[in-house]
Amino acid sequence: MLQNDLELSQNYGNESDYATAATDYYAEVNHTTQEGYNCGLTPAEEAALEAMEREYQAEREKEQQIIKAELDRKYNESLRQKFEHYILTAKDPIPALTPIVKRFDKIIGSEGNISAVVGEAKSKKTFLCTAIVAAMPDHNGRQLFGIEHNNCKVLWIDTEQSRAHIQRVLWRINNICELPHDLQHPKVNLLALREEAPAARLDIMHCALEYYKPKLVIVDGISDLMCNTNNLEESEALVSNLLTLSSDYKCHIMCVLHANPNSDKARGHLGSTLMRKVESIMYVHKVGKDVSFVEPHNCRNEDFERFAFRIEEANDADVLPEECKGMGIPVECNPEEYEGAKKENDCVRILREVFGGVADKRLLNNKLQELGNTQGNARQKIFRALQCGLLREKDGLVSIVEV
Repeated sequence: MLQNDLELSQNYGNESDYATAATDYYAEVNHTTQEGYNCGLTPAEEAALEAMEREYQAEREKEQQIIKAELDRKYNESLRQKFEHYILTAKDPIPALTPIVKRFDKIIGSEGNISAVVGEAKSKKTFLCTAIVAAMPDHNGRQLFGIEHNNCKVLWIDTEQSRAHIQRVLWRINNICELPHDLQHPKVNLLALREEAPAARLDIMHCALEYYKPKLVIVDGISDLMCNTNNLEESEALVSNLLTLSSDYKCHIMCVLHANPNSDKARGHLGSTLMRKVESIMYVHKVGKDVSFVEPHNCRNEDFERFAFRIEEANDADVLPEECKGMGIPVECNPEEYEGAKKENDCVRILREVFGGVADKRLLNNKLQELGNTQGNARQKIFRALQCGLLREKDGLVSIVEV
């Protein structure tokens, strides 16, 4: 406490009187000081004093600006550190795509990307993957299914079939490669994970990637790596995980999943998420009883030419051991030979059967939705039919193009 405060406190008995006296005292001191400060100064001295005050205030403001600028710099630097790794500029030296799976000169799957094989149940999706894997390391000078040779390691992860059924996939690969059925292919490793829980399957896949270092990964049953394919957050997390794995291990991950019935749309939120993120989609659908067509959908690279295959009896079936009897082998065939067996386009069929060949475009869209298509999928089917020349549009009406 100041000396004056001590004197005041001694002269007044209670805190209220002391506070009042102290306020009056300091007000008088300040008044006297202010008078003494102003008294006796010439106008020039007052102007000089005011100039000093302005200079002092300017220095204060300058210091504050410097401090603020430094704080802003540190804040912006902390922000940039969070996304600097992801910045891409026009002058960055980005390497060209490294193809893993190519059909002739068209890239289906490249290093650091994922793709999808989509089709209804029993459309021979696994047979297609078998053909791709068998064709890549072939040493006999053949180019099966147009797949270019790439003598790389392959990791096949199956989440659906029993060990007995999945072993036949290995036998088919060996048969196509003209190897003994019970020889372990030096470039192909297979994991049968049907009995494991979804989280355990994903963890095992991580370990296998780290151990084998494959260039191509087939996940036959990608939906079994999660609990609920209609959970949006879980779907996003799984697809992001796959993209990270493909980048970290410099491989291509080919995901096999089901399409919705009577649709080319992959099933669930997982399917929708994959369709947005994949490099290419191979859509597999049956034509007739024995033939499957493979068509490109939503490819980021140039579309590969569609092709077809059928299942035939294995090579040298008469000399195969008993356990291999009846083992079918995918064999490429000419799609034009089976074009007549192809089922009628949904839009064409509905226009013909329901509307007599012509209808308002919105009515056709509504009818497609009534048959189980989403609004977006219905629009896409109409768009494709128009693009393929199956339908024509004029003044809001769509009609069948008769051949």
